[in-house]
Amino acid sequence: MISRSVGFDKKPDIHARPASRLAGLASGFESMIYFSAGDFIADAKNAMDILDFFSGNKYNSGDFDLIAMGSDEAAAMDQMMELLYTFR
Repeated sequence: MISRSVGFDKKPDIHARPASRLAGLASGFESMIYFSAGDFIADAKNAMDILDFFSGNKYNSGDFDLIAMGSDEAAAMDQMMELLYTFR
């Protein structure tokens, strides 16, 4: 399992298209991939979970965790982090 803290100064602009891009990328990996903030966990392979996480009250700004677990977790983490930072 790999967990990385991701920090944004302001809430990233994650709407339907970026959520679909994130979910599409995550779905290409065997690993389970999640976003986590406080008690809320969102499945990164599910665009609706991602939308709820970023546009709902689950995450407003500051840090959240990206978690990957599985055989290709390192590649999944690297590629997800790279894509996430394009939405800053």
